[in-house]
Amino acid sequence: YGISKMTKDRADMMNANEWLDFQEIINPALANNANFQAQKAYYRKYNIGTDWVKEYMGGSAPTSQFDVSVRGGTHNLSYLLSYGHFDSDGIEDDSNMRRESIRANIEANINPWLKVGLNSNLAYTKYRTTLWGAEGSSTKNSVYNKSNAAHWNVPTQTIYEVIGLNPADYANSTFEGYGERLRLYEQMQGQYDPYWISSWQPRHNTRVRLNENAFVNINPIKGLNWRTAVGLEANDLLITADTMVILDGKALGKPKDDDDARRMLHALSGKTHHVVTGVTISAKDKVRTFGVSTDVAFKPLSDEEIDYYVSHYHPLDKAGAYGIQEWIGYVGVTSIHGSYFNVMGLPVQRIWDELNKFVK
Repeated sequence: YGISKMTKDRADMMNANEWLDFQEIINPALANNANFQAQKAYYRKYNIGTDWVKEYMGGSAPTSQFDVSVRGGTHNLSYLLSYGHFDSDGIEDDSNMRRESIRANIEANINPWLKVGLNSNLAYTKYRTTLWGAEGSSTKNSVYNKSNAAHWNVPTQTIYEVIGLNPADYANSTFEGYGERLRLYEQMQGQYDPYWISSWQPRHNTRVRLNENAFVNINPIKGLNWRTAVGLEANDLLITADTMVILDGKALGKPKDDDDARRMLHALSGKTHHVVTGVTISAKDKVRTFGVSTDVAFKPLSDEEIDYYVSHYHPLDKAGAYGIQEWIGYVGVTSIHGSYFNVMGLPVQRIWDELNKFVK
């Protein structure tokens, strides 16, 4: 078990006060702009501003790893079996990775001059990132890639609504605390909050890699050794999936907080909604995409049931603010038409059928 940390960021980013001073340097006319001067005073007085590197790039993340191996054999047979596990939260928010690997090595002495062996390696990797920061994505340079946004966003833009602030009249503005998290950043040409974007555009990747190697070693006479090997590699089979809850024609993403989760569950109460998962299976030479939809009906949920579920299960990582495999699914879901596992987030039956078609 350990902690992974972000390497030191060499860029010394401006804070809000430094940014405002810089604006005045590059535009001296702002020295006579009353509202701009009032803005500088307002930001200093109430210590307003955002450290975007701190906001988007976590300082550290937990990492765990363990390996188990067994070795044995006889005079003519030897084997090695091993299993490895690696799990890490990403330093960038909304990212993580898990890897499971199995290795088997077997060697056999058939007779004094003939030896054969087989080496097998199977690795399963599952990782989460956002569409904007995904490997191979054409949008990696987007402002919604948090690594970029941490350095590009202006420090005067707040994450939450500032209650009492009127940007057109800083001199007469008050500060009454912060309100809800903003979805739109007005100081950055209408850029959306990447957290909100990533809740709508998550990316879950699954990769399976198989390596097989066999060899034959012949030593017919002393000083003469002949060895041949053959290998098989099946890799880069990628399965990606994203699930959405659709109610009355509107998509419900992940709730931003407990109150938003309660609002979503009240909206789902007593109604039937659709759970839609889009899946893509890809390899080096082909891609297959399909969708699966399941209808789910909830009974009318009481305030007490909703409060109990939200306070005990905190479903902030689930589209529609619920997991059917959790308590709310046991007591609240009255009927399902379609795949249960699709509602959980991965339509495994359909994926199995599609994989069989895909590999043929």
